[in-house]
Amino acid sequence: MRIAIIGAGWSGLSCAIELVQLGHTVSVFEASPWVGGRAKTVESKGQSSISKSKLAIDSCNLDNGQHILIGAYKSSLQLMQKIGLNTQTQFFRQTLSMHFPNGKGLSFPNIGSPWNALVGIMTAKGWTLADKFSLLKVCTRWQLSGFKCDANTSVQDLAKGCSSKVFDELLEPICISALNISASLADGQLFLNVIKDTLFAGFGASDFLIPMGDLSDTFATPAVQWLKHNGAEVHTHQRVLCFNLKADEAQADSCESNKKNNQWQIQLSPTSQNNEALDLSFDHIVLACNAPNSAQILASSINNSSQGTPTTTWSDASHNWLKTTQNLVFNSITTVYLSYDGPPLPQLMMALNSNPTHPAQFVFDKAQLGGPAGILAFVISASQSLNSNNEQLAEAVLTQASAIFPDQQLALFEVITEKRATFSCHVGHQRPTQQIANNLWACGDYVHEKYPATLEAAVQTGQQVAQQIHLSL
Repeated sequence: MRIAIIGAGWSGLSCAIELVQLGHTVSVFEASPWVGGRAKTVESKGQSSISKSKLAIDSCNLDNGQHILIGAYKSSLQLMQKIGLNTQTQFFRQTLSMHFPNGKGLSFPNIGSPWNALVGIMTAKGWTLADKFSLLKVCTRWQLSGFKCDANTSVQDLAKGCSSKVFDELLEPICISALNISASLADGQLFLNVIKDTLFAGFGASDFLIPMGDLSDTFATPAVQWLKHNGAEVHTHQRVLCFNLKADEAQADSCESNKKNNQWQIQLSPTSQNNEALDLSFDHIVLACNAPNSAQILASSINNSSQGTPTTTWSDASHNWLKTTQNLVFNSITTVYLSYDGPPLPQLMMALNSNPTHPAQFVFDKAQLGGPAGILAFVISASQSLNSNNEQLAEAVLTQASAIFPDQQLALFEVITEKRATFSCHVGHQRPTQQIANNLWACGDYVHEKYPATLEAAVQTGQQVAQQIHLSL
């Protein structure tokens, strides 16, 4: 079958690879010049609107946000290995570590779970015995519950009984980094899913895997090379406006009749490059772009159908999918890059005490990750909650960094905010399904049933949709 995948992020590329391996003909359409979606490398000139002073570094490649994988990301790691990547050299791997610049914090030993967590908690620096036992008591309660909680339970509710110090220095940072939302608002069940599949999922599951070098080289660029080598087409600069059934094959949409072989026709933007010779007829379409763009394309398709060109009757399920997707709320992540002339950090990744005036939760030494020397990446998860623009966030981080490194010369280098970095995993949130209509699908972290917005969720949904398409034959 001929299958179109709209979007070349991690989800769309994983879907394409799976479909090619299953023997299908695949065309990937990406509106932007680059692939990777929200996990890619961008070129920085060191000339942000915030700092125009001459810096020691004129330009370099930076990630559009500092991403971390974990050992539990089995689908992602297996997929990388499947296309010939060496995951041993692509990542710096370390056991879970939450060390602060003052030397306090905890790290897990390299032993199996749950013993690694037990030893890590009991040897944590800066916590009293009462702090440690309060955390052990809470974790035991989660485990005895089978990592299940009632609906409308927040992470803050789950943490009741934990000392304020442990909550502030461990549970809140883990929640914000994993779900990109504060513990008072975050969905408790999603948090428990993450805890179960990392801290209690066997040897190495909770390890941090931090990409070395350019983020695009971690998966997206090699994935495109693999796809092209195996006969798939990957078209960048190709913006899909809408799609519909061919005029002579238009029929009622029905998810129950998904074995029928519809012929979808894609319409590209007039500004798309070199599209004259493309065959734009497909048996299946997969929306693999982000949720707002997917909703926009579907809305345009439904609107065109209502005008009779050609006539397609969209079911209530498709309209409900559109409404659910349009109702998703999104949270941002800001990465503030500072130039820095001091010695390497004690660890390549360090946790920070954050508050509204010192907003960054983590700092990364890019030189230790194969990046340019003299660049520190300060990460502000859930940055939308601060109601600040890039300039204000950058100035706050510069103040925060100056307090941490008082004897070092620091300067603003670049600020990158992904305004829709993740969908909001707030209590009571609803997600759309993977199937939209007959032979029309969606993949991406926002249609995953179990996990928050992560690269692993994106990869898994891409593979799941590919398998559903194959089984529909």
